[in-house]
Amino acid sequence: DKGYMLSLYSDNKYLYYILRSKKEYISSLGRGVAQKNINLTILKELKIPVPPLYEQTIIVKELDQQMEIIENSEKILDSLEKIGINETYFLSNEYIPLIDVIKINPRYDLTDLSKNFYVDMSNIDEYTGEIKGLSSRSSIQSGLSRFRDGDILFARITPCTENGKVAIVNGLNKETGIGSTEFIVLSPNENINSKWLYFFLKNPKIKDGAVKSMNGTTGRQRVPKSYFEKLKIPKIDLSQQIRVSNELQAYINTKKDLKNLINLSEKTIQELISRLYF
Repeated sequence: DKGYMLSLYSDNKYLYYILRSKKEYISSLGRGVAQKNINLTILKELKIPVPPLYEQTIIVKELDQQMEIIENSEKILDSLEKIGINETYFLSNEYIPLIDVIKINPRYDLTDLSKNFYVDMSNIDEYTGEIKGLSSRSSIQSGLSRFRDGDILFARITPCTENGKVAIVNGLNKETGIGSTEFIVLSPNENINSKWLYFFLKNPKIKDGAVKSMNGTTGRQRVPKSYFEKLKIPKIDLSQQIRVSNELQAYINTKKDLKNLINLSEKTIQELISRLYF
């Protein structure tokens, strides 16, 4: 019989993996109003499978292999984010104001379907620049951001700006989407390629500049609209913008593969642990 109890005789790393897998459940048991806390009494009530120590060692070895894949993939992702898209791709002999080729926070007309195309900050994948899922709202607040396909969403609030939450809007099929008030929407005109603008805004130099421009109280600092109004971009023709975008897309594809690998390893860890409960 495996038994179901917290045991001081268990492998420490085995306990770590079990508790890691139940992190959300443990958090839900927290007590308190303003901030929920986890105490020893709660942990003592938790029941987990405790197989013999030799089995725990074998399980930990399998879990360690998957965790190594996750950690190594995350390190590569961080490296790509820091050095993959750098300013060397955006050098030019001539620069023009960004405001000459975009509109900032356009006030598109809403449609009956707009409430079905809501994007929250959590929907933005900072690694791939994709919008993961759309939400629905029962009503539309006047202050929400508005956007259409091809527009860029730039997170203006800390820590989302520092985390590089920037995305290209896609899949609205000529509808107007709505989103968090913490997005700055940049709508390119016919003289600028959306994907090229996305990569330009993902340049660490641009992100650092945005962070330095922030104003507001600690913890609620925001990038002002004036940062983009003053920003200059390299003047290059559309064909070159598209060429650079295609080259940089390789970084995005690599990031997607790494994210899929991380998700696969996380799933494998959960499956290995789930088997212990049956």
